[in-house]
Amino acid sequence: MADDRLREPASAVQKATELLRQRLERVLKDASGVYSFDLRQRDGTSFDAKQATFGLEARLRFVSSRGEAFTLERDLGGPALLVPILSKDMMHERYWLSVSMVWDPPLGGKRDRKLIYRSSQVSIYQARYAETEYLQLVRAEWTGKRLTGKDDCEFDSESAGHPHWHVDAVSVVRGHLQKEREAQTEHQRIRDRLMREAATEREYIDFDELLKATEPSERRSPLDELDDTLSSLHLAQCAGWHACAWDGSASTTSAHAHNPRAIDQVTDWILSTVTYLKHEIEKATGY
Repeated sequence: MADDRLREPASAVQKATELLRQRLERVLKDASGVYSFDLRQRDGTSFDAKQATFGLEARLRFVSSRGEAFTLERDLGGPALLVPILSKDMMHERYWLSVSMVWDPPLGGKRDRKLIYRSSQVSIYQARYAETEYLQLVRAEWTGKRLTGKDDCEFDSESAGHPHWHVDAVSVVRGHLQKEREAQTEHQRIRDRLMREAATEREYIDFDELLKATEPSERRSPLDELDDTLSSLHLAQCAGWHACAWDGSASTTSAHAHNPRAIDQVTDWILSTVTYLKHEIEKATGY
Protein backbone atom coordinates (compact mmCIF):
# COMPACT_ATOMS: atom_id res chain seq x y z
CA MET A 1 0.00 0.00 0.00
CA ALA A 2 1.15 3.56 -0.69
CA ASP A 3 2.55 5.70 2.11
CA ASP A 4 -0.64 7.55 3.11
CA ARG A 5 0.33 8.41 6.69
CA LEU A 6 -0.99 11.69 8.06
CA ARG A 7 1.55 14.50 7.81
CA GLU A 8 1.22 18.01 9.24
CA PRO A 9 3.57 20.98 9.76
CA ALA A 10 4.64 21.54 13.36
CA SER A 11 2.76 24.86 13.34
CA ALA A 12 -0.47 23.04 12.46
CA VAL A 13 0.07 20.53 15.27
CA GLN A 14 0.67 23.43 17.66
CA LYS A 15 -2.53 25.20 16.58
CA ALA A 16 -4.62 22.02 16.83
CA THR A 17 -3.21 21.23 20.27
CA GLU A 18 -4.13 24.65 21.60
CA LEU A 19 -7.66 24.37 20.21
CA LEU A 20 -8.01 20.90 21.72
CA ARG A 21 -6.87 22.26 25.09
CA GLN A 22 -9.66 24.84 24.99
CA ARG A 23 -12.25 22.24 24.03
CA LEU A 24 -11.07 19.82 26.73
CA GLU A 25 -11.36 22.60 29.27
CA ARG A 26 -15.05 22.97 28.45
CA VAL A 27 -15.64 19.22 28.79
CA LEU A 28 -13.62 18.90 32.02
CA LYS A 29 -14.90 22.18 33.45
CA ASP A 30 -15.23 20.80 36.99
CA ALA A 31 -11.56 19.87 36.94
CA SER A 32 -10.31 22.93 35.10
CA GLY A 33 -7.49 24.90 36.61
CA VAL A 34 -5.39 21.88 37.58
CA TYR A 35 -4.18 20.74 34.19
CA SER A 36 -2.90 21.86 30.82
CA PHE A 37 -2.66 20.17 27.45
CA ASP A 38 0.68 21.26 26.11
CA LEU A 39 3.07 20.35 23.36
CA ARG A 40 6.70 19.40 23.86
CA GLN A 41 9.45 17.99 21.70
CA ARG A 42 10.04 14.34 22.35
CA ASP A 43 13.75 14.81 22.99
CA GLY A 44 12.86 16.72 26.15
CA THR A 45 13.60 20.21 24.83
CA SER A 46 11.06 23.00 24.60
CA PHE A 47 8.82 23.14 21.58
CA ASP A 48 10.13 24.99 18.54
CA ALA A 49 7.64 25.18 15.68
CA LYS A 50 10.35 26.06 13.16
CA GLN A 51 12.59 23.12 14.01
CA ALA A 52 10.58 20.28 15.61
CA THR A 53 13.17 17.78 14.41
CA PHE A 54 12.59 15.30 17.22
CA GLY A 55 8.87 14.75 16.96
CA LEU A 56 6.24 16.16 19.29
CA GLU A 57 4.11 14.90 22.14
CA ALA A 58 1.01 16.58 23.56
CA ARG A 59 -0.12 15.42 27.01
CA LEU A 60 -2.44 16.46 29.79
CA ARG A 61 -0.30 17.78 32.64
CA PHE A 62 -0.92 19.17 36.11
CA VAL A 63 -0.75 22.89 36.68
CA SER A 64 -0.22 23.61 40.36
CA SER A 65 1.59 26.25 42.39
CA ARG A 66 2.96 23.43 44.54
CA GLY A 67 4.04 21.39 41.55
CA GLU A 68 1.74 18.51 42.40
CA ALA A 69 1.58 15.63 39.97
CA PHE A 70 0.08 12.18 39.96
CA THR A 71 2.13 9.78 37.85
CA LEU A 72 1.56 6.05 37.49
CA GLU A 73 3.38 3.40 35.51
CA ARG A 74 0.96 2.24 32.88
CA ASP A 75 0.44 -1.47 32.29
CA LEU A 76 1.45 -0.73 28.72
CA GLY A 77 3.16 2.40 27.46
CA GLY A 78 5.34 3.75 30.25
CA PRO A 79 4.48 6.46 32.80
CA ALA A 80 1.17 8.32 32.59
CA LEU A 81 0.46 11.80 33.92
CA LEU A 82 -3.04 11.77 35.37
CA VAL A 83 -5.63 14.49 35.89
CA PRO A 84 -8.96 14.16 37.70
CA ILE A 85 -11.84 13.58 35.32
CA LEU A 86 -14.78 14.50 37.54
CA SER A 87 -13.54 17.25 39.88
CA LYS A 88 -10.49 19.19 40.99
CA ASP A 89 -10.63 17.74 44.51
CA MET A 90 -7.63 15.50 43.99
CA MET A 91 -7.64 14.03 47.50
CA HIS A 92 -11.09 12.51 47.01
CA GLU A 93 -11.04 11.86 43.28
CA ARG A 94 -11.43 8.23 42.24
CA TYR A 95 -11.27 8.46 38.46
CA TRP A 96 -8.35 9.83 36.50
CA LEU A 97 -7.64 10.61 32.89
CA SER A 98 -4.53 10.31 30.75
CA VAL A 99 -4.39 11.77 27.22
CA SER A 100 -1.52 11.83 24.78
CA MET A 101 -0.92 12.55 21.10
CA VAL A 102 2.42 11.69 19.51
CA TRP A 103 3.98 12.83 16.23
CA ASP A 104 7.13 11.37 14.75
CA PRO A 105 9.89 13.59 13.28
CA PRO A 106 9.98 14.32 9.54
CA LEU A 107 11.53 11.84 7.18
CA GLY A 108 15.20 12.52 6.43
CA GLY A 109 15.79 14.43 3.22
CA LYS A 110 12.18 15.53 2.80
CA ARG A 111 11.77 19.20 1.94
CA ASP A 112 8.35 19.74 3.49
CA ARG A 113 9.62 18.86 7.01
CA LYS A 114 6.14 17.73 8.04
CA LEU A 115 5.62 15.66 11.18
CA ILE A 116 4.12 12.18 10.86
CA TYR A 117 1.18 11.13 13.01
CA ARG A 118 2.07 8.21 15.24
CA SER A 119 -0.66 7.58 17.84
CA SER A 120 -3.16 8.98 20.34
CA GLN A 121 -4.37 7.43 23.58
CA VAL A 122 -7.09 8.12 26.11
CA SER A 123 -6.93 6.03 29.30
CA ILE A 124 -9.11 5.91 32.41
CA TYR A 125 -7.81 4.85 35.84
CA GLN A 126 -9.41 4.16 39.21
CA ALA A 127 -7.06 5.23 42.00
CA ARG A 128 -6.54 7.33 45.09
CA TYR A 129 -4.26 10.34 44.77
CA ALA A 130 -0.57 9.57 45.38
CA GLU A 131 -1.21 5.85 46.02
CA THR A 132 0.47 3.15 43.98
CA GLU A 133 -2.45 0.70 43.95
CA TYR A 134 -4.63 1.43 40.95
CA LEU A 135 -6.75 -0.07 38.21
CA GLN A 136 -6.10 0.89 34.61
CA LEU A 137 -9.67 0.38 33.45
CA VAL A 138 -9.91 1.01 29.71
CA ARG A 139 -7.74 2.53 27.02
CA ALA A 140 -8.79 3.94 23.66
CA GLU A 141 -6.00 4.05 21.09
CA TRP A 142 -5.70 5.29 17.53
CA THR A 143 -2.38 4.30 16.04
CA GLY A 144 -1.24 5.52 12.69
CA LYS A 145 0.29 3.33 10.04
CA ARG A 146 3.94 2.35 10.11
CA LEU A 147 6.38 2.28 7.21
CA THR A 148 7.02 -1.28 5.99
CA GLY A 149 9.03 -0.55 2.87
CA LYS A 150 10.39 2.33 0.87
CA ASP A 151 6.95 3.67 0.01
CA ASP A 152 4.62 1.17 1.68
CA CYS A 153 2.88 1.44 5.03
CA GLU A 154 0.30 -0.53 6.97
CA PHE A 155 -1.34 -0.77 10.39
CA ASP A 156 0.16 -2.81 13.18
CA SER A 157 -1.93 -5.82 14.27
CA GLU A 158 -3.29 -7.13 11.01
CA SER A 159 -7.09 -7.05 10.74
CA ALA A 160 -7.49 -5.08 13.99
CA GLY A 161 -9.81 -2.11 14.29
CA HIS A 162 -8.38 1.41 14.23
CA PRO A 163 -9.19 3.24 16.45
CA HIS A 164 -9.85 0.56 19.08
CA TRP A 165 -10.49 -0.14 22.76
CA HIS A 166 -8.33 -2.15 25.14
CA VAL A 167 -9.74 -3.59 28.38
CA ASP A 168 -6.83 -3.30 30.80
CA ALA A 169 -8.43 -3.90 34.21
CA VAL A 170 -8.05 -7.70 34.15
CA SER A 171 -4.33 -7.42 33.40
CA VAL A 172 -3.81 -5.04 36.33
CA VAL A 173 -5.82 -7.24 38.73
CA ARG A 174 -3.80 -10.21 37.56
CA GLY A 175 -0.60 -8.30 38.32
CA HIS A 176 -1.80 -7.50 41.84
CA LEU A 177 -2.66 -11.15 42.43
CA GLN A 178 0.74 -12.22 41.12
CA LYS A 179 2.42 -9.94 43.65
CA GLU A 180 0.29 -11.47 46.41
CA ARG A 181 1.29 -14.97 45.29
CA GLU A 182 4.96 -14.00 45.26
CA ALA A 183 4.64 -12.57 48.77
CA GLN A 184 2.92 -15.75 49.92
CA THR A 185 5.68 -17.86 48.39
CA GLU A 186 8.34 -15.82 50.18
CA HIS A 187 6.42 -16.15 53.44
CA GLN A 188 6.24 -19.89 52.93
CA ARG A 189 9.98 -20.09 52.20
CA ILE A 190 10.79 -18.36 55.48
CA ARG A 191 8.35 -20.60 57.35
CA ASP A 192 9.93 -23.68 55.80
CA ARG A 193 13.38 -22.62 56.94
CA LEU A 194 12.24 -21.94 60.49
CA MET A 195 10.43 -25.29 60.70
CA ARG A 196 13.52 -27.14 59.47
CA GLU A 197 15.72 -25.36 61.98
CA ALA A 198 13.28 -26.24 64.75
CA ALA A 199 13.25 -29.88 63.62
CA THR A 200 16.95 -30.29 64.33
CA GLU A 201 16.31 -29.51 68.00
CA ARG A 202 13.38 -31.90 68.44
CA GLU A 203 12.49 -35.47 67.72
CA TYR A 204 12.22 -36.37 64.06
CA ILE A 205 9.06 -35.36 62.21
CA ASP A 206 8.52 -35.85 58.49
CA PHE A 207 8.51 -32.13 57.73
CA ASP A 208 8.90 -32.73 54.00
CA GLU A 209 5.37 -34.12 53.79
CA LEU A 210 4.02 -31.41 56.10
CA LEU A 211 5.59 -28.62 54.08
CA LYS A 212 4.46 -30.10 50.79
CA ALA A 213 0.88 -30.00 52.04
CA THR A 214 1.11 -26.32 52.93
CA GLU A 215 2.85 -25.06 49.80
CA PRO A 216 0.92 -22.39 47.87
CA SER A 217 -0.68 -23.58 44.67
CA GLU A 218 1.22 -22.83 41.44
CA ARG A 219 -1.79 -23.51 39.26
CA ARG A 220 -2.91 -20.75 36.90
CA SER A 221 -6.04 -18.93 37.94
CA PRO A 222 -8.98 -18.20 35.63
CA LEU A 223 -7.78 -14.58 35.57
CA ASP A 224 -4.44 -15.72 34.11
CA GLU A 225 -6.19 -17.48 31.26
CA LEU A 226 -8.64 -14.61 30.72
CA ASP A 227 -5.85 -12.04 30.59
CA ASP A 228 -3.86 -14.07 28.07
CA THR A 229 -6.79 -13.58 25.71
CA LEU A 230 -8.25 -10.24 26.71
CA SER A 231 -4.97 -8.30 26.72
CA SER A 232 -4.44 -9.21 23.07
CA LEU A 233 -7.84 -8.03 21.85
CA HIS A 234 -8.29 -4.87 19.80
CA LEU A 235 -11.98 -3.97 20.12
CA ALA A 236 -12.95 -1.84 17.15
CA GLN A 237 -14.22 1.59 18.16
CA CYS A 238 -15.35 2.82 14.77
CA ALA A 239 -16.81 -0.07 12.82
CA GLY A 240 -19.33 0.23 10.02
CA TRP A 241 -20.41 -3.40 10.09
CA HIS A 242 -24.08 -2.39 10.13
CA ALA A 243 -23.55 -0.97 6.64
CA CYS A 244 -21.01 -3.45 5.33
CA ALA A 245 -20.50 -6.86 6.94
CA TRP A 246 -16.88 -7.93 7.37
CA ASP A 247 -15.92 -11.18 5.66
CA GLY A 248 -12.92 -11.82 7.93
CA SER A 249 -10.30 -11.04 5.30
CA ALA A 250 -7.30 -8.87 6.23
CA SER A 251 -7.60 -7.20 2.84
CA THR A 252 -11.12 -5.89 3.46
CA THR A 253 -10.84 -4.08 6.79
CA SER A 254 -11.91 -0.62 5.59
CA ALA A 255 -15.15 -0.88 7.62
CA HIS A 256 -13.22 -0.90 10.90
CA ALA A 257 -9.60 0.17 10.20
CA HIS A 258 -9.40 3.89 9.55
CA ASN A 259 -6.31 5.97 8.87
CA PRO A 260 -6.64 9.62 9.99
CA ARG A 261 -6.78 11.93 6.97
CA ALA A 262 -6.53 15.24 8.81
CA ILE A 263 -5.43 16.46 12.21
CA ASP A 264 -8.97 17.61 12.97
CA GLN A 265 -10.08 13.99 12.82
CA VAL A 266 -7.54 13.08 15.50
CA THR A 267 -8.43 15.94 17.85
CA ASP A 268 -12.18 15.38 17.36
CA TRP A 269 -11.64 11.73 18.24
CA ILE A 270 -9.70 12.57 21.41
CA LEU A 271 -12.31 15.10 22.52
CA SER A 272 -15.25 12.80 21.80
CA THR A 273 -13.63 9.84 23.54
CA VAL A 274 -12.96 11.91 26.67
CA THR A 275 -16.51 13.29 26.58
CA TYR A 276 -18.02 9.84 26.20
CA LEU A 277 -15.95 8.21 28.95
CA LYS A 278 -16.68 11.07 31.35
CA HIS A 279 -20.40 10.74 30.63
CA GLU A 280 -20.32 6.97 31.20
CA ILE A 281 -18.41 7.29 34.49
CA GLU A 282 -20.82 9.93 35.75
CA LYS A 283 -23.74 7.69 34.85
CA ALA A 284 -22.20 4.60 36.45
CA THR A 285 -21.17 6.31 39.68
CA GLY A 286 -24.13 8.65 40.07
CA TYR A 287 -21.71 11.54 40.34
